[in-house]
Amino acid sequence: MDEPYQRHELKELGDGFPPRGPICDCCGVRVPQFADLEERDRARVLQLIRDNRDMVARQELIAATGCSERWAKIWVQHRGRPQPRFPGPPCPFCGVQLPSLQSQQCLHCKADWHLAEVQPVTDVAPPLRGSLVWHGPAGGETWYVFFERLAAPSEIERAETVTLLAPPVWILRFVGSGGSDEERSWSPRERILFGTLSGWSHSDIKALKAALILAGQRAEDDA
Repeated sequence: MDEPYQRHELKELGDGFPPRGPICDCCGVRVPQFADLEERDRARVLQLIRDNRDMVARQELIAATGCSERWAKIWVQHRGRPQPRFPGPPCPFCGVQLPSLQSQQCLHCKADWHLAEVQPVTDVAPPLRGSLVWHGPAGGETWYVFFERLAAPSEIERAETVTLLAPPVWILRFVGSGGSDEERSWSPRERILFGTLSGWSHSDIKALKAALILAGQRAEDDA
């Protein structure tokens, strides 16, 4: 149902709503995809949208694909792709909100964390670093918890003043909807989370730990 439209099809379909294409979770409309939309044309239209020049963007899209005014409006309003019902967390690098929970690249700062392909396997588990492991309300905010990085040896030594830890030890990043941005340490082997989570209930912390354990197990299975 998501096959791109050929130019000859567009003339036959007229100005009705698209009968196929990915469905937007927010409005239920199918967002048309165009086989004849070349990458340079797509980039130009998206730049016009970012510049708040939607009318010009629609005109450019019509010229590039031969689509109708209605279809061009749908495409421009959705920036060429369906919008998720729930937006994503803040980018772990620049803080700008990501399009969805599945996002692995920030459109604002261009940070990319498709780590299984692009990061060397030297000091980090590629399926985990930078990934969102849990999100939900706790302590009066909505929190997004990311695997940030493996702890440096000096950080592990400081942690060992509390208990003897076997590496790896993860540094987690906690980003709150109210502007909070904090780090905590997590030992997956001992299943210990270091640092106070102010206002978090026992069930909130339990849910977070369960997500951390599951994410670590999945990463080991994928390794």
